[in-house]
Amino acid sequence: MSRELKILFAEPPPQRRIGGIETALVGLSHALAAERIAVTRADRLTKDLVANADVVHFHGLWETSHVRARRWCRDAGKPTIVSPHGMLEPWAFRHRGWKKRPYFWFVEKPSLAAADLLLATSTLEADRLAQWFARDRIRALPLGGDPAPVPNHADARRRLKLGDDEFVVLFLSRCHEKKGLHLLIAALPEATRAARRKVRLIVVGDGERSYVGPLQEQTFRWPGDAACTWQGACWDAAKWDYFSAADLFCLPSFSENFGLAVLEALFAGTPALTTFETPWPALRGALPISFTRANVPELTNALQARFAAPPSTAAERAATRAAAIASFAWSTLAPRYGELYRQLAAKS
Repeated sequence: MSRELKILFAEPPPQRRIGGIETALVGLSHALAAERIAVTRADRLTKDLVANADVVHFHGLWETSHVRARRWCRDAGKPTIVSPHGMLEPWAFRHRGWKKRPYFWFVEKPSLAAADLLLATSTLEADRLAQWFARDRIRALPLGGDPAPVPNHADARRRLKLGDDEFVVLFLSRCHEKKGLHLLIAALPEATRAARRKVRLIVVGDGERSYVGPLQEQTFRWPGDAACTWQGACWDAAKWDYFSAADLFCLPSFSENFGLAVLEALFAGTPALTTFETPWPALRGALPISFTRANVPELTNALQARFAAPPSTAAERAATRAAAIASFAWSTLAPRYGELYRQLAAKS
C-alpha cells in the first residue's frame, strides 16, 4: 500500500473564499482522505508548513503571501500546483484591471511560470491560460460537489410555502455584478408576461447595498404575475430546500471558471439556465442545462422558452440527479486529483 501523501492547500483569506471556493475546498479535502491523502488547509503560510508537505496546491491569485511561499517551495524542491479559480478569466481580469495588470506582469506571471502545473477547472479556462503559459504545464480537471440529501420537490415547496401554480426561478449566489443578477431582474417580468405564467424569483445571497438596493426596489415595482422573494445568504444545509423547490436555477453570469451552484442545482434534480461564459457547454453532456448570452434580450427569450415548457417530472429530476452524481460527485473525482498529486510528488 502506498504511503499517505501530505498536501498543503494554500488558500486565500476567509473573506475571499466565501461561497464556491470554500465549498469546493472543504469537499475535496474530505474526499481525498479516502485516497490516503491528508490535506492541511492554511491561509497563513509558514516555511514549516511548506517543508512538511509533499505537494503544495495554491488556490486563487493576487495574494502576496502566495508569491513568497512559492519561492519557499522552489528553494525546498516542493512540487507546486496553482488553481487560478477563474481569476484570470477575461471579465475578472478586466475588473479593477488598472491594479491587476501591472501586478500580473511584474509579480504574478513570473511566479506562476515557475509552478510545476497550472490546474484549470475546464477546457475553456485552460485555453485562456494558454495565452500566457506553456500548454504542456496546464491541465483541466473539473470541480465536484457533495450531493444533496435525496430531494423531494413537493415537500421542499411546502416547507417554503410556495404556491402550486408558481413557476419558481432560483438565483443562489453572491449578489454581484459579475453574476448577472441585474440581467435576470430586468428580463424576468417580460418573459413572465409573454409566457402568461405566474413566476416567482427567489434570490438567495447577499452583496453590496449599492448593488442590491436598487435591484430590490426594481422588483417591488414588478407588474402582473412576476414576484420576487429576497432570502439573504444561505450557505449551509438549508440551501438544499431552495434548490429542490425550484423549477429552474438561473445563473446569468458574465464569467465563471466553473459555476458550482449550477452543479448543486443538478444534484437536486433541478434544470439550469446559465451563460456561454461558464464551462458548462462543454461539461453538460446529457444534463438539462440551457444557455444564453449575458444580455437582457437573449435572457428574456431563454426564460420565456423555459416557462412555456412542461415542468420536469419526478422521473426526470431523479435522472438529472443520478447523472450529475455519476460525473461530478467528489467520490468520483477525488481519485483523479489523487493521481495527479502522486504523479507530482514522485518527481520531487
